[in-house]
Order: sequence, then C-alpha cells, then structure tokens
Amino acid sequence: GKFSKELFRTGEDRTTIEGLFKNGDKDLFLRRVFLSNGTSRTFLNDEPSSLEKVKNITKFMVDLHGQHEQQRLMDPAQHIDYLDSWGSYQQELIELCQLYSTMETIIKKIRILKAKEKKTYEKKELYEFQLQEISSFNLSIEDELKLQDTFKVITNANTLQEAMTTILQLADENDHSIHDSLSQIEKILHRSIKIDSSLESYSPRIDQLIIETEDIVSELTQYVNSLSSNEQLMEDINQKISYVEMLKRKYGGSFEKVIEHREFLRGWLQEKDSYTNEIKLLEEKLVITRQQYLEAAHFISQSRKTTAILFEGEIIRILSMMDMKNTIFTVNF
Repeated sequence: GKFSKELFRTGEDRTTIEGLFKNGDKDLFLRRVFLSNGTSRTFLNDEPSSLEKVKNITKFMVDLHGQHEQQRLMDPAQHIDYLDSWGSYQQELIELCQLYSTMETIIKKIRILKAKEKKTYEKKELYEFQLQEISSFNLSIEDELKLQDTFKVITNANTLQEAMTTILQLADENDHSIHDSLSQIEKILHRSIKIDSSLESYSPRIDQLIIETEDIVSELTQYVNSLSSNEQLMEDINQKISYVEMLKRKYGGSFEKVIEHREFLRGWLQEKDSYTNEIKLLEEKLVITRQQYLEAAHFISQSRKTTAILFEGEIIRILSMMDMKNTIFTVNF
C-alpha cells in the first residue's frame, strides 16, 4: 500500500518494514523498503519479489478480525473455498489438482518437443545431404591412410619397377646371380661333406636360402607385374583422394573432423526421429490424463452441488436461530 512520507525519520531517505512469519514448518521473511521518492522494493526471504506474489502468498497468513471482516465474505473468489472446506471431498480435490498439474506438464513438454522438432525439420534436408555426401565412399580414417599409401605407390610405379627389376637381376637373372651363387655353394658343400661329415649341418641352411631366394624372386615378379596394370586403379584412387580433400575443406580441415561431423549428423537425425516418437507417447498420455481429469472434475462438480444443498440448509438453520427466519440463502454456480 501507500506509505506516507510523514512516517520517515527526520533526515532519512528510506524506511524498512520487516516481518518473520511461520508458514507451516518453514520461515518466511518479508521486507519492504520505502524510498523518499515514492518508490518501494519488496523482498521475500532476501530475494527481490513482486508485491503481487507476496500478496498471494501471505493473504491467509494473518487473519485480522474487525469492522471490515465481511469484505472477505463478499469476495466471490473466496466463495468456492468456503463451500469446498465444508464438503467431504478434500482428497478428491487434491487428486484433481494433481491431474491438472500433470496435464500442464505434459502440454509443456509437448510444446517444447514440437519446437525442437520444428527446428530439426528446418535443418533436416541440409543434414541429410551432408550425411549422404560424407558417406558416399563410406571411408574410415584407416581407409584414408591406405589411400594415401596406395597413391604414393602408384605415382612412383616406374621407380619401383626399375628397382625391383634390378633386384630380380641380381637375385636370379644374370651370370653371377644370388641364386646361381647359392647353387654353386651347394654343389661345393656336398663334395666337401664326403670328405668331412661335420660340414653336413650347413647343407639344410643352404637349401633354405635357395628356397627363400626362389620365393622372393617369385613374389617380386608378381609385384612388378601388378605395377604395370594399375591405370584404372590410379583413376579410382585419384577420384577418391580428390573427394576426400573436398570433404576436408568443407567439414573441418582434417579427415578426423569429417568423420566426427558424420557421427554428429547420424546422432542428430536419430534424435529427430526420437522427438516424433516421444511426442506421440506424450499425446497418448495426455488423452488418458485428460479423460481422468474430466471424470474427476465431474465428480467434484456433483459433490459441490450436493454439498451446496446441505450448506444452504445449514446456513438458513443458523440464520433462523439468529431470528432471521425469512432470510433466503442460495449457492449459485
């Protein structure tokens, strides 16, 4: 309410009114600060609060009896509380309030999810395109490294062919090849064993070297042949590497960032679907809760009508005892 400046202490530009109240098992500390310029501030438990909020919280905390007490009885907003307090359906009222609160919570959740769903649909087309673009070759980080290694081999095929050809010549093709030399060693060793049997232990080792040399020659020959027939592979590798470089430029600068973005897109698109499913479940729950609420509200309505008849009779009886026998009292809905 208004605060008269006359109530300010001389020389002061503000005054404070405080009160500590018990609200159930909790303390409620109220404070209003009035300033000389006509403004005021209200605090609830030392937190700034609106005056309207404080009024709603405190209107039943202090019950003052006086010449204006009937004003509360004349307040239509209080009448339903008087009727309900006289009835015998308090538990049902609590359940009705709980159902209403549940409906409000469900409706709020649906509203939030639909807002999120709308945002996802705005990005859906872009994100689906990005995921398709990144997933075209379905490469992993390991695949990208293999591509780079394969590209290095193919672009240096001539150098590798020359080097492998030289190795093959040294190993098996010229007059003094490793294979021929090992064969000569084997023959000389066999003749020597006939003279000194202690040399026999070297024979299996020489034989193994000859076999290893033949295997190496065979495998390197296949390797050289594979290098000469990779034109199509070269084109495929170039295409993939160019595509990977394009993805790197668009999605973070490295292939690790590209893969990270791909996983984000997959998770985001799955989450989009979860919004739809969750909204559907909540809407189904809302239908059930609303039906329960309507049934509970119907019960309360009927109970109030029954209570109103009894309430009217009791009031008229009391008024009659007060020598007000011709008074008419009715409860209207």
